Amino acid sequence: MKVVRRARSEDYTALCGLLDEVDRLHRERLPAIFRVPTGPARSPAYIEELLRDPQALVLLAELDGRAAGCVVALLRSRPPLPFFVPASIVIVDSLAVDPAHRRLGIGRALLAEVDAWARQNGASSVELNVYEFNEDAIAFYRALGYETLMRRMERRIILRSAPATSP
Repeated sequence: MKVVRRARSEDYTALCGLLDEVDRLHRERLPAIFRVPTGPARSPAYIEELLRDPQALVLLAELDGRAAGCVVALLRSRPPLPFFVPASIVIVDSLAVDPAHRRLGIGRALLAEVDAWARQNGASSVELNVYEFNEDAIAFYRALGYETLMRRMERRIILRSAPATSP
């Protein structure tokens, strides 16, 4: 049976295990940006802070009593600048589904709960970021009705050592 519920402190290990899989994928595909941490990627204090934050939603999906997926979403406001239409938005910070449980509706169920939370909090939209290499995730989000809002681009700068100076 599939259950989606708010995560609790005692879910720390399960949450980290799910999120570590996403971290691993990002490290493999973007090693210039992501690295293996020397300790836990997310401390218990960090997770606890998210769990207590009224502007954060941390959900755990379980399938037959075992952790199968999780989502972290954050309620934010657009910057208070005169050219922005004032609005609250929900940002999906992280979504992770155990590879063994993909294509079973776990991600869809988690994001449906995020949508409901966004409506309850008066948010006008749910936004997320996805790296271009992650074609499976892009296809999944598009199937749920997400559209590309903007594109973030990068030009890498190669830093060279300064030439040795003569005395």
